[in-house]
Amino acid sequence: MQHYEHLIYEYLSREGEVSLHQVGVLEVHRDREPSVVFHYDKRAMNSDGLITYIAEKLGKNPSITRFDIESHLEQARQFIHIGKPYVIPGIGNIYLAKGGVYDLDVQNAQTRIVEEENSYQYNTGETADRARKQKGLMWLAAILVLALIAAGVYGIVNYFSTSKKEKQNLVENASPATDTLAVIKKPDSVAPQQNNVALSSLSPEDSAMFKVVMERTFKITRARSRSRYLVDSLHYNAGFDSVKTPENASLYRIYLLRKIKVADTAESKTNWRHFFGREISLEYVGKP
Repeated sequence: MQHYEHLIYEYLSREGEVSLHQVGVLEVHRDREPSVVFHYDKRAMNSDGLITYIAEKLGKNPSITRFDIESHLEQARQFIHIGKPYVIPGIGNIYLAKGGVYDLDVQNAQTRIVEEENSYQYNTGETADRARKQKGLMWLAAILVLALIAAGVYGIVNYFSTSKKEKQNLVENASPATDTLAVIKKPDSVAPQQNNVALSSLSPEDSAMFKVVMERTFKITRARSRSRYLVDSLHYNAGFDSVKTPENASLYRIYLLRKIKVADTAESKTNWRHFFGREISLEYVGKP
């Protein structure tokens, strides 16, 4: 449970306030003791600045970062409710108090966040000079890399263009396997041709059940763990199935089962693509 805590601490020490999803708000007050004050709020959302800060630090897509942090805090809340406090080093322990609310035990950490912030301010000039030098070196390296890429761009484009078409054909032309696997119970699937015919018979205003296929993998262990995570931790109606490739290998597809209005399928696909930070596909399952 110590994966994001140091980044939460860094963000709070610099910004003076941070909101944590369904946990509450932490504030820094330099004129009082303890200097860190916690306000319980079960409707709290993650600070947008925190998401941006962590995404930049880890080099991750902001949508996926938000997804991961909400899952992380969901697990933290589960531990809090069984008596194990959520520990943020340098800040304190968030625990379950009387009345079912969260509270903060600052321990002996209340002065550290102010000391760290002062240290950060004193070193700003030195850090800025170092950053400018590093930026110049990074630009030089980027130019050299781009030159090398340009030298072989024609062959690379041809290779990946062909590879992309092959992968697309592999997924689109694969037929459902008879040994379909699922994490949860789902509606009986029908053949792709029958699905297309049934979908075309619906009105744009009708709603239908769709599989939002968010990931494909040849590893069944990955399919099981990812699906179970979506169901148990994020409470999505999720599962996985498999299709056979032309080489008779099983390709596992991890999906969410969602009710979507037919007229909104294109917009929904775009929204899910932005949310997961990767290409997704919609597959019609049947009427609700």
